[in-house]
Amino acid sequence: IVTGCRKKTAVDTFMLGSVSQSLLEKAECPVAIVRGSSLALSADDGSNVLVTVDDSEHSAAAVEWLQWQEWMKKSHIALLSVSDPLHRSAIEGVRAASDHLLEYQAEKMLIERLLDKWAEYLRKGGNAREITRGTVDGAIEETILKGAHNWPANLIVMGAQGKTGLVKLVLGSVSQHISTHAECTVLVVKGMES
Repeated sequence: IVTGCRKKTAVDTFMLGSVSQSLLEKAECPVAIVRGSSLALSADDGSNVLVTVDDSEHSAAAVEWLQWQEWMKKSHIALLSVSDPLHRSAIEGVRAASDHLLEYQAEKMLIERLLDKWAEYLRKGGNAREITRGTVDGAIEETILKGAHNWPANLIVMGAQGKTGLVKLVLGSVSQHISTHAECTVLVVKGMES
């Protein structure tokens, strides 16, 4: 599904909702939210495509989806993994902080291996002019948005985590936040299995 996105005030979005956000939430297939002012995608000249990845099946599905996209052959793909080292509080004591640090380091090593694997997977398919990869520490949503703005990205591709109910209400959705605040087109790959 491809849909546009109009700028609305926060009150409009809260009171009336957003068609694009409703589609993003309810669709069982990939959803692209196109911004009118975003940089155009170009199959001829290539585009800058930022792919957000983690160790989930949803990220793997997004990378696999890219493998089948012929229009990306001249694009520069950047695989980006963002870790929020402060997502859990160290207030619980030194032991908890130490355990968290060990877990964080193990997750970083896992992500590094996955980034290598996915970059090689895309290279073998000849799917891009250039493929780069990296890990960054920071608040996940803001780091992705800043990276997309500074590069500048024509497209952000991400997998949907599929949070529902109370978890989604309390924690929100990374893909919804990115699709609402990004300056470029956002494609959320849903309804596909890795």
